[in-house]
Amino acid sequence: MSVTESQSLGQFFRKYTSKHKQKVMITSLYQEYTFEEVARHVESFAYFLHHELKLKPGDRLAIMMPNVVQFCIAFWAAQTLGLVTVAINPMYQPDEIQHVMKNSGAKAIVLWDACAKNFSLAAHGLKYQPQVVITKLGDMLNPLRGALVNLILRYFRRAVPFYFIKNRWSFKKALKQYQGQRVKVTPRKQEDVALLQYTGGTTGRSKGVMLSNHNILRNIDQLIEPYRQLGVKKHYKHLLVLPLFHIYGLCISINAIYNGAQTILIANPKDTQQLIHALRFYKPEVLPLLNTLMVNLLNTRNFHHLKFPWLKVTITGGMATHKSVADEWKKVTGCVVNQGYGLSETSPIISVTRFSQKDEFKSSVGFPVSKTQIKVLDLNGHPVAKGQPGELWVKGPQVMLGYWQNKAATEEVLRSGWFATGDIVCVTKDNQIAIVDRIKDMIIVSGFNVYPAEVEMALTSHPDIIEAAVVGEASFKGNEAVKAYLVTSKPLTLAQVRYHCKSIISAYKVPTHIEIVETLPKSNIGKILRRLLKHAA
Repeated sequence: MSVTESQSLGQFFRKYTSKHKQKVMITSLYQEYTFEEVARHVESFAYFLHHELKLKPGDRLAIMMPNVVQFCIAFWAAQTLGLVTVAINPMYQPDEIQHVMKNSGAKAIVLWDACAKNFSLAAHGLKYQPQVVITKLGDMLNPLRGALVNLILRYFRRAVPFYFIKNRWSFKKALKQYQGQRVKVTPRKQEDVALLQYTGGTTGRSKGVMLSNHNILRNIDQLIEPYRQLGVKKHYKHLLVLPLFHIYGLCISINAIYNGAQTILIANPKDTQQLIHALRFYKPEVLPLLNTLMVNLLNTRNFHHLKFPWLKVTITGGMATHKSVADEWKKVTGCVVNQGYGLSETSPIISVTRFSQKDEFKSSVGFPVSKTQIKVLDLNGHPVAKGQPGELWVKGPQVMLGYWQNKAATEEVLRSGWFATGDIVCVTKDNQIAIVDRIKDMIIVSGFNVYPAEVEMALTSHPDIIEAAVVGEASFKGNEAVKAYLVTSKPLTLAQVRYHCKSIISAYKVPTHIEIVETLPKSNIGKILRRLLKHAA
């Protein structure tokens, strides 16, 4: 059955929560909530947003919190009313928060209290004062446990800095006050904007990607066949470490609603021991991850003590998955790694691999999902031959409407429905996509193109290199040199690193400089931020 029978995300939510009523929809902080329970909370909060905050269709509602059930309630209440949701990374600093609020024009924000101080500092620079709803981490837990969690976070862990926000609303009180209230799903057109997804801001200020109801629902539709081919059956359990404020995590969670699956939310992805405990306790069949998260788990002793007969599917995305990591993952878990590929601008999925458990990992990111056209062009806009590198262009129902209030940036990447991804790829004769790297990360060494991802994979195949990030470093002759930042398990010299790489990649690609570091800078989803290292190089 097609997901796009629903005109809007609000209709989609109402339909599938009703269909799966008694199934567990969400586990948050070790407490379970059925589809019916979450739907009731969504109704109450939607009533509050409409009757108290006076929000109307098309108004923007910001949400700033980690992976807890409150995020899901706020998101789906907004979609029920036809609002546009604006997800904000709870790690953002005041200047970043101010930019998103100012650019989106969000009239209200639902805010985790640990972020409230940064938000209050950001609000001083706004020309208007958005309405603020505050939630505490333990608000949705049973009263005794919830109070204890909030007490520990505020007074023992000092995780909630003091803040002052006038006329704020309480999330918990709003649900209690309007318990039992119902609202009608606001009619919305498929082409209406449902979500403003702000990009990571790799160059300059982050841009608001306009995703419509149709974009998101069609992308969920496009995942039905790949999931079936991977052997994923309805009502599965999956552990969601990926943040809901990122399009990858959000898409996975929406897909779970369609399938009547149980989403186990992980509030703090950096707590590897808690993640391992959740894996041991819940035994999820499906595990969406990133390369860096797999590295963290594989380098933690307790992870190797687990038995994995329950793990059926591992899917990675967000960054290139290194073959050495995928091979080690299969060795430890018995589960082959499948890759998905996409961007915020494509809702996000463009392609997915469909390996069975008998297959070996390959670096391809698979075939384009249904109704998706691709072409590969050189830097002059001319098509390249199969197997040759070039920029990937994509056309399909999942491609964004454009960038919010940024016509120039939209026209730069959208032409006649085709979206320029900025990724260099090779496409095989049977139409599989292999990611080479980002155009902006390419290094020019004596006139030759060097792609950091290829060098990083060569580096991480060394048994003593845990993680690697490669950037271009300006040389005296105006050329670029290859520099590698390495996280290692034991000291390594440049000569040892170069010797290892020369047996795998061409000599001009081999790093001429290395720097051993304790950690690499990463984004909120664990993606290595080369741009920060490039500034330091």
